[in-house]
Amino acid sequence: MAACSPYHSNLDTLGTNSNFSDTEIADDFVAPEDEESVDDEAMVVEEIVLNFKNTFAFDDNLFSLAHGKAMRWDGCDLDKLSRGGYNSDTKCGRGYFHPSFAGNLNEAFYQCVSDAAEVAGYPQPQQVFIKHLGTYNDRTARNSSRLSNHAYARAWDIVNFNMYDKDGKLHRVSTYLRDYKGQQADFYDEFRDCWRESLPSNCRPGKTEYKGSVGHKSSKLGGNTLHNDHLHLSFPQCAG
Repeated sequence: MAACSPYHSNLDTLGTNSNFSDTEIADDFVAPEDEESVDDEAMVVEEIVLNFKNTFAFDDNLFSLAHGKAMRWDGCDLDKLSRGGYNSDTKCGRGYFHPSFAGNLNEAFYQCVSDAAEVAGYPQPQQVFIKHLGTYNDRTARNSSRLSNHAYARAWDIVNFNMYDKDGKLHRVSTYLRDYKGQQADFYDEFRDCWRESLPSNCRPGKTEYKGSVGHKSSKLGGNTLHNDHLHLSFPQCAG
């Protein structure tokens, strides 16, 4: 697995909580003021030879969070294939990721989206827009006293994969349990399996979140009822 992209050492300090947090836990969430609406024309992409790596736009700066450092993702960068926004399929925004998580996202995420699309019978995605419920949030895991991987900016709660093909047509995959059927179920399972395979070999049974994701119980990789409405994607501590 390739190392993370180089970054500068100058640090900006954040508070213990981020505006890019999980609303299921942080009910006082305020959406970032700099969110932008997606330009429909921008989503009509030309057929290109895809480079599956470095598809996320991360700032060169490191930001100081409550439990370590993080890189900031600009989900509005039109030059990148992986975009997204908080709780929206149409408005882009930003989020914070641990540097190792950021590195693996740029290394494996789009490849896993592409592989899952192929297995599920979707057209090859030329761009993906992720609707999510947050990244960094300084809190404990639900029903636990240990810190959540969200507290380390090592987790990302994904709701929808909005994939656009070469003609700009939208193919949406929901991570809701109620939508786990047919093509969407095939995509869901293949994506989770691909992401698990992208983690270092020391992430094995017995390690927290060693699969790199937590979903619902119907998935081939299992899960729990707390994740019936989103996919908890992570780069756990065992992954480095």
